[in-house]
Amino acid sequence: MRKYGVRTSGTMFMFWFLRMFFGIIQLRTEVMENDKRPNAIGSGDTVDFWEYQYVSYILQYSLICLILVLELFPDKEPTFSYYPKSKNPNPELKSSFFAKLLFLYFDTFAWKGFRKPLTMEEMYDINPQDTSRELVPPFDKYWDMSVANGRKKQIAADKKAGKTNIEYKPHSETNGSSLYAMVRAYGAPFWFAGMLQLAISGLQFASPYLMQEMMAVIALDGPVWKGLLLTFALFAASLLLALLNGQYYYNTFLSGFRIRTGLVSAIYRKALRISSAAKKDTTVGEIVNLMAVDAQRFFELTSYMHILWSGVLIIALCVYLLYDILGAAVFAGLGVMILITPVSGVIATKMRDAQVAQMKIKDDRVKKMNEILGGIKVLKLYAWEPSFQDNILTVRKEEIGILKRMAYYGAGIYFTFTIAPFLVTLVSFAVYVLMDEENILDPQTAFVSLALFNILRFPLGMLPMMVTFSMQAWVSVKRIDKFLNSAELDPSNVSNNKSDEALTIKDGTFSWGDETPTLKNINLSLRKGQLSAIVGT
Repeated sequence: MRKYGVRTSGTMFMFWFLRMFFGIIQLRTEVMENDKRPNAIGSGDTVDFWEYQYVSYILQYSLICLILVLELFPDKEPTFSYYPKSKNPNPELKSSFFAKLLFLYFDTFAWKGFRKPLTMEEMYDINPQDTSRELVPPFDKYWDMSVANGRKKQIAADKKAGKTNIEYKPHSETNGSSLYAMVRAYGAPFWFAGMLQLAISGLQFASPYLMQEMMAVIALDGPVWKGLLLTFALFAASLLLALLNGQYYYNTFLSGFRIRTGLVSAIYRKALRISSAAKKDTTVGEIVNLMAVDAQRFFELTSYMHILWSGVLIIALCVYLLYDILGAAVFAGLGVMILITPVSGVIATKMRDAQVAQMKIKDDRVKKMNEILGGIKVLKLYAWEPSFQDNILTVRKEEIGILKRMAYYGAGIYFTFTIAPFLVTLVSFAVYVLMDEENILDPQTAFVSLALFNILRFPLGMLPMMVTFSMQAWVSVKRIDKFLNSAELDPSNVSNNKSDEALTIKDGTFSWGDETPTLKNINLSLRKGQLSAIVGT
């Protein structure tokens, strides 16, 4: 691993940590058994053998602990690297697995920022693998693959439909898919975060189970060692859950950052290649919004995207465990949940429609602002500021009205997020008590049920919001795909040859898009430094 520049290994650290942790049991056994044996060495073969085994295990365990301590420090920096050296490298690159697990490399930076304001010179450089030079080529590669797949599907569909004159449309909206390119190019951290989310979802149920066992030990006056063991297990589960959550958010934010970088680069480069015909349907404001709003939406969405499936899994497990505790009363709470879900769905649909309308108005506003700023001299010369100001304010007023409506929809979703868990808990407990006189809310039933309801609270509230965010992201995907599939300038139309002529046109035909040619059979030659004038309408 050192040969390939790997300075620290999580596999090796976990191996030696588990050897050390589970070796404590044998260490305790060896120490206790050694105290029961004769102290005199040499009194017999049996004593010598057991003494040898005791000493050898102590040495072995000491070496294991020493190796574990050494794993806390990374190996030296490799002499060769594919990446160029940076002036202020990120300390994450030279941190051990343990430091990365706890984000210890960030403590010094946070302390420095606490003591004084940070400057740009003190900011760390981006990791080499997260720079645009490394992130853009994979996106371009899979985007081209997506376009090729779209071409095959389009031709196959035309053949199936029985068309004779099959003509490939190179810039159809269904050709390339930015979603496919994003998943293939930057999906590794996202899928790894999905595995972490699966572990987190299962680990969340450790606390209610351990709490139930602790309540049973207290009620039955069980042994002290069992209570201590359950307490330690509860602490270890909470600690492990915190560690997994930290790594989950780190990987999802990393994936979102890479997606945003790839999208912004693709949109910007596409804006430089787009044809004049396509520019009629695409404004500057729309291009700016694609980079500033639509690409940013994926960065914000990736952190909670896994809730769409893990939330359903957690809700199903919670309902199953609550049924085991409360019986059929849990279905009353489930009924409340089912009644609230359509309400959230309706609000989410209205919010999606409002978001589509808001983006169109925002594109129009940014377009007009760019035109005003571009012609500010003419506006000042003719004193047209009031009329253009009224025009912009009218568009802005309409946009604010939609934003206000979206705020109301967001408040409705947040209201359901807040009230749903309490209603489910209240209805379930009420029905449980009223169903049978023998149903008593003792501490064990109440505490364990509340713990499960507390787990149920987050996915129950986040699922409607995630449906809304997913709809907004889908709108952004369609907008980005439409732009990236727009027609481009043909590089073969222009050739750069060294000659005395600055511009040469031979049999040129010019038109706006697919319309009837405006100019036909144009032959023109302009020399360098020649004064030329074009007269006409």
